[in-house]
Amino acid sequence: MELLPLWLCLGFHFLTVEWRHRSGMVTAASQGGCELLDGVADCRGRNLASVPSDLPPSSRTLLLDANPLRTLGNNSLQRYPFLESLSLHDCYLERIGHVAFQEQARLRSLALPDNALFESYKETAAALHGLRGLRMLDLSGNSLTEDMAALMLQNLSSLESVSLARNIIMRLDESVFEGLGHLRELDLQRNYIFEIEGGAFDGLTQLRHLNLAYNNLPCLVDFSLTQLRSLNVSYNVLEWFLASGGEAAFELETLDLSHNQLLFFPLLPQCSKLHTLLLRDNNMGFYRDLYNTSSPQEMVAQFLLVDGNVTNITTVNLWEEFASSDLSSLRFLDMSQNQFQYLPDGFLKKMPSLSHLNLKQNCLVTLHIREHEPPGALVELDLSQNQLSELHLAPGLPGCLRSLQSFNLSSNQLLGVPAGLFANARNLATVDMSHNQISLCPLPASLDPGGTPGCVDFRNVASLQSLSLEDCGLEALQDCSFQGTALTHLDLSGNWGVLNGSIAPLWDVAPTLQVLSLRNVGLTSSFTELDFSAFENLRSLDLSGNALTSFPRFGGSLALQTLDLRRNLLTALPQRAVPEEPPVLQPELQPAPGCPRWPFANARNLATVDMSHNQISLCPLPASLDPGGTPGCVDFRNVASLQSLSLEDCGLEALQDCSFQGTALTHLDLSGNWGVLNGSIAPLWDVAPTLQVLSLRNVGLTSSFTELDFSAFENLRSLDLSGNALTSFPRFGGSLALQTLDLRRNLLTALPQRAVSEQLAGSLRTIYLSQNPYDCCGVEDWGALQRLHIVADLAMVTCNLSSKVIRLTELPAGVPQFHTGYVCALPLVTSLELVRKGRDSVLPCSKNTSKSSNLVLWMEREKSTLMSSPWMPEVGIHRACSQSSLGRPA
Repeated sequence: MELLPLWLCLGFHFLTVEWRHRSGMVTAASQGGCELLDGVADCRGRNLASVPSDLPPSSRTLLLDANPLRTLGNNSLQRYPFLESLSLHDCYLERIGHVAFQEQARLRSLALPDNALFESYKETAAALHGLRGLRMLDLSGNSLTEDMAALMLQNLSSLESVSLARNIIMRLDESVFEGLGHLRELDLQRNYIFEIEGGAFDGLTQLRHLNLAYNNLPCLVDFSLTQLRSLNVSYNVLEWFLASGGEAAFELETLDLSHNQLLFFPLLPQCSKLHTLLLRDNNMGFYRDLYNTSSPQEMVAQFLLVDGNVTNITTVNLWEEFASSDLSSLRFLDMSQNQFQYLPDGFLKKMPSLSHLNLKQNCLVTLHIREHEPPGALVELDLSQNQLSELHLAPGLPGCLRSLQSFNLSSNQLLGVPAGLFANARNLATVDMSHNQISLCPLPASLDPGGTPGCVDFRNVASLQSLSLEDCGLEALQDCSFQGTALTHLDLSGNWGVLNGSIAPLWDVAPTLQVLSLRNVGLTSSFTELDFSAFENLRSLDLSGNALTSFPRFGGSLALQTLDLRRNLLTALPQRAVPEEPPVLQPELQPAPGCPRWPFANARNLATVDMSHNQISLCPLPASLDPGGTPGCVDFRNVASLQSLSLEDCGLEALQDCSFQGTALTHLDLSGNWGVLNGSIAPLWDVAPTLQVLSLRNVGLTSSFTELDFSAFENLRSLDLSGNALTSFPRFGGSLALQTLDLRRNLLTALPQRAVSEQLAGSLRTIYLSQNPYDCCGVEDWGALQRLHIVADLAMVTCNLSSKVIRLTELPAGVPQFHTGYVCALPLVTSLELVRKGRDSVLPCSKNTSKSSNLVLWMEREKSTLMSSPWMPEVGIHRACSQSSLGRPA
């Protein structure tokens, strides 16, 4: 009996330990530096050199991102047979053992992005082939070619989602995705794909989402992936998009063709479920009006798809190509930043479900509002930044815009709108008519039956909440101009004299206004009624750019949060009578009142300044030579402590000499300021001895610069010259400290000669050379440069041989020896060919001699030739469009 208490104590102790052990995976804990929670082991960013071996064997999710593993050995994961999800993002992985996943039969998700798997891709592929139950695989950012990707995806038939984004894939054929019958999502964005062979996606019968954004596809023809629901081909160089003919039912719901070079409205499927169509930033237009013909239907285009001995001809009406497309389900259409001058009759009528239409930044001159055009379901309409001078409203259409909530007409040439246009829009909440020279109607419609022509009336638009009339040339407002509205946001800026000595015209909306902008309207303190006491809900008030000499008056209960009084004539701060806790004055980066220059000279310890993405100008003269000062400019001269300065995308004009005199800059960024150097880098000589990092990306540099010689920059370690128009390498001095040189996206056609290469090799560690139009016949010294092992984007550097694009890594070292039939003198054709010829004129959309099909555009006119068209140029503009087919070959 004496031992009973002891046994009871020991039993209670072991029960407690067991309970803690079993609950250890449910509550958060730390083990070996990793966080454990409910089957998840989070080991991200722990500086681990290998997979931890002391984690719970029952772990289902293992996160190892941002650890320098470098190698995943064969036994690294042996202790964790229950893993379902494994993430190895950014682990410097170069090798994965061929049986590293032997115990991971339950693994469903594997993320391997941003590693270096191209180094040992065959062994990695062998490791992946054992994952027969894998559903999600992320191989993005591994410098994989199409052949490497094909090998890694072999036999992984269970995959449902694959990401190959940010690799160096150039061509796709049927072998890359063979056997992936269950794949539903495929991400191929940010590669270098310029050709997709017919049948490349034929085996992907379950594919629903395909992302091809940020590639080099010149055209897509014979699109026949009927099972797709979303297709993203934005940021390519597409000039044509042609769906396959016939009445096949497409499941396509979202199509993104934005940021391409499309010339015509895409030829869409005749039967689809398309609800979102994005066409922003192309070169599209409708061209029927450019042809003086009574039968525009006679203007046709015939697209010839040639594949071996099989030829398929598709004939479309190029000027009304939308007519056969199924747009009945379309809800969101973005056609902004194109070249549309008009909308054809019936265009919008084909879209009865359309709710959002963006036509911003086109060339529209007139817009006709007819029955069902725009459709009654339209909620948002953006017509800003066009050349609209007239809006035509068909008679007898009450409530034609009954669903419209947002209407943007800013930056046009309107003088007014049709009478009753806004009154019929019962749900209209936001109107922007800024930057149009309009006038407000002096009387409401009920008192002016005849109507005042060319004016705008907002009275009694009860739903209206936000109204922008900035810079409209408005005359002085009359009382009750906004009567019957409940405006919360009103902008009258830039209309000098619009209030004419009194803010009484705003009293109708004073109880509801929350944001009011009266910038540059000519306010003075002599206004007898500049009292905002009635504006009890006002939160933001902009009174900048006026002539106020004293503070405006406010009531006791103040809701104001932001008050802008910059650029006025204030000589004193408000007296104590103003509330002890005034509204928060939003700090703005502007010179203080009375200060003609920015006060950097007074900041004695200032080392780093970033003013990028501000539209500024540099002072032409130093303060000592310009006593009066140039207002609103920036002067960095003689700021002796300044070391780092960023002026990216500031809209700078050409620099003058000595712009940075008296500084010891080590880091300078002038990127995005086109023409800032204007033919010479002399303005940088003052800081040449101290500069270590210099960025001149997208500044308009050319090889004709007489002084593009960086010999004086003896301490320069990093130089970015990408995105310019250089046709030859810049010059450097003998003693070179340069470690990084970026020459991507220029016009280089030849690699540097051996002497230059050997000079660069002395100090250079990294050089970027891709995305230049190298001629394969001008790369004699490629072998010497290749042996330097300093080209960071080696696998992405290509050259042009006839109409073929070839990786330089595929060329033999030294002088290239090409197969018979390749002609070095034949230039690569790179622009669209529209030749002035008559009937039977042909337009090749492909000069590719490989096994891909050729696309030939045959433009035909029945009664006269294209010679009579003013649209066609005198000299043909050439474009070879290497055909890419998303579907079966014709």
